[in-house]
Amino acid sequence: MTLFRSVWALSTFALMLAYPSSAQEIQGTVLDDSTSRPIVGAEVTVLDTLAVSVTQAITDSAGRFFVAVSPGTYAFRILRIGYTPTVTTVLTATGDIDEITVVVRVPSTSALQGDEPYALAPVVVEAQPAARYLAGYYRHQAAGGGTFAHREQFEQWNPRDVTDVLIRMQTFSILPNPHHGLPWPDGRIDMREHVIDVHGRRHSGGNAECPPAIFLDGTSMGNAQSIDINTLPLDAIEAVETYARPIQTPLEYVRPGNECGVVALWTRAAESGEAGSPFEFGLRYGGTVAGGAFVGGRIGAHFVAPFKGPFEIYPALYLVSSAFSSEESEGNSGWMAQIALRTTIHNDVVPVYFGTGLLLVKRGSSYISPQSTELDSRHTLFAGLKNAIGPLRPFVEFHVIDLFAFSGVTAQAFLGTGFQF
Repeated sequence: MTLFRSVWALSTFALMLAYPSSAQEIQGTVLDDSTSRPIVGAEVTVLDTLAVSVTQAITDSAGRFFVAVSPGTYAFRILRIGYTPTVTTVLTATGDIDEITVVVRVPSTSALQGDEPYALAPVVVEAQPAARYLAGYYRHQAAGGGTFAHREQFEQWNPRDVTDVLIRMQTFSILPNPHHGLPWPDGRIDMREHVIDVHGRRHSGGNAECPPAIFLDGTSMGNAQSIDINTLPLDAIEAVETYARPIQTPLEYVRPGNECGVVALWTRAAESGEAGSPFEFGLRYGGTVAGGAFVGGRIGAHFVAPFKGPFEIYPALYLVSSAFSSEESEGNSGWMAQIALRTTIHNDVVPVYFGTGLLLVKRGSSYISPQSTELDSRHTLFAGLKNAIGPLRPFVEFHVIDLFAFSGVTAQAFLGTGFQF
């Protein structure tokens, strides 16, 4: 018995009228390679030529499955506990017949025979928990298709800069830059010491490059011709993934013009008391949204610190002045303080945070209380989007003020950036 033997049996084709755009049904049976008995509960995944899942099915009590696909070229991936994961040879569904019948034989991983169940030996897995912000890196590594290097690995190479890491990963050619120190047509000076390019290309000048796209923590930064990745300190890099061809590239990195491959860099995890710690200081600008203009513009600073569990303390202090507004608001000046708590929901796109707090406002003449110099306190509910680019935390934030005082509800919007330290 050959361990990875896959045998296809196709039924006799009946000639019918062709409908190229219609779906075609595939009926199949999954059998144990050694006993020829049907395998119940096997997961059958139909893969296209890019190894992307098209549809799935589960085998029934007779080991049968049914799927419908458009005309094209496919393979089946069979998964079942106790059996070797198997990917079949390629099958072409032409659409010229109604049904295709296929039998797939899957080798067992156990030498035991018969119907008696048996206990699996316990498995103990010991590992350090993976950083949540690196979830994309580990997901891409599990899917394969690229070349991957983690800090624990590339520190053994004693690299001098990021291109030293790329040299060892062998996905791209790293060559001396013939235009180093020379001006570009737009007047910029090309300060790159190296050219990063696909293998096998000859370089007569900078315009002959096919530079890979550069991503930092999942955010597109341009390409290796427009930026010098060696300006990123190597100590700040936690992991690197590279893709030489578009067919290998994960969907998150697919952009127009990325035909020259991708270099994705991930920055180091935050550790308390070090650069990239949970503490953040930031600058911000905004105002009250009124008819599309910022009224009583605010410029200020905020601070973020861990509080308890997923919550963070989020104080801010603002100067309020018509000088910061997009339209005149005479006398609408003073200061505003924010005392709030927030929490963050992390995802694979842009983290979202929300929270609540109290605003203390004092100014000479206010839209809250005209001709008043009293200290006003107001309740705020807010939400925002933020990103991570190295130590920078750019954000946009929206507040609803006094939501439960329906006659005086206002909205405020802010944008700015934080700096982790």
